[in-house]
Amino acid sequence: MDKARSEKYTCAGRRALTAFPVNPGSDNPGNVELVWESENITFRITDADTGARYVLRLHRHDYHTINALNSERAWTQALGQSGLEVPVAVLTHTGQHFHRLDMPDEPARFAGMTLWMEGTPMVGLVDANPGDPAHIARFKQIGTLAARLHNQSAAWPVPAGFERPPLGLDGLLGEAPVWGRFWEHADLTAEQSRQILSLRDRLRDLLKSYGQTRDNFGLIHADLHTENILITESGVAPIDFDDSGFSWHMYDLAVILFAERDKPQFEQFRDAVIDGYRLQRELSERDLAMLPSFILIRALVLIGWVEQRPEVDNDGYFEQLRDMTWAASVDFRAPF
Repeated sequence: MDKARSEKYTCAGRRALTAFPVNPGSDNPGNVELVWESENITFRITDADTGARYVLRLHRHDYHTINALNSERAWTQALGQSGLEVPVAVLTHTGQHFHRLDMPDEPARFAGMTLWMEGTPMVGLVDANPGDPAHIARFKQIGTLAARLHNQSAAWPVPAGFERPPLGLDGLLGEAPVWGRFWEHADLTAEQSRQILSLRDRLRDLLKSYGQTRDNFGLIHADLHTENILITESGVAPIDFDDSGFSWHMYDLAVILFAERDKPQFEQFRDAVIDGYRLQRELSERDLAMLPSFILIRALVLIGWVEQRPEVDNDGYFEQLRDMTWAASVDFRAPF
């Protein structure tokens, strides 16, 4: 992010903090630290009086309604009550989860805050030392975590008015997917677009054949890759539920494994995730046969995500996704 944008958003973050019971102080500008710009603008906040740390997030203006944001908080609160280590919300002075923040040169954003979770992002550990055998155990823990999330959501009575994105057949592969019409990316040739549309149609047929049941579909995290996994004192913990919605459980497992697909340890990571998942929840052979197809669906989804977010630095990433889906459009075979 360039200096002007950084200063603009830091000023906005400081204004948002007046709605929350946190004192960043004025003597130490570093107490409001801009740490990430992607879907949202994310800050690490340090309270000048107590030293306590928080996450402040300015949510993308056109992504979720306020009801959907409050619904995300309802689920993470229920997950915490079930014993899972998840982000803990900090309410505004008026007892709300979010504060509407007017922006000077763009639409208003909703600001939300959680306690800072202590831990090490798993992505850094894997990328720094991909051959470390300790990663196998960590991926097994992530598999178990995913199963616990799915068990909780399957048993949880969803509150009236609950709203999260529908990531079923149309949400992933319909005419207006949640993350964008991936076949219309500006850098696709007409032939590439045609081939990707053909692949989408074949994947739609496969999902219809696979079916949507209580055992294979429900409320999921939907973005459970290693950037959103912290290694904590108690194990592994998920963060960033911003993409959570109703989808197939196998999509969650595909997201975990997608970034690892080209690494030499991929098969070990995959088997560890599956073994960990099966410690808490059943996976049939039919479910497992769908994993490669859901990994491919993830690639298509990400093409749409990249197209919709030109402000995010994705240098070279689109080309990887395009090449992967192009090859798959030629070689794809349904598993059943």
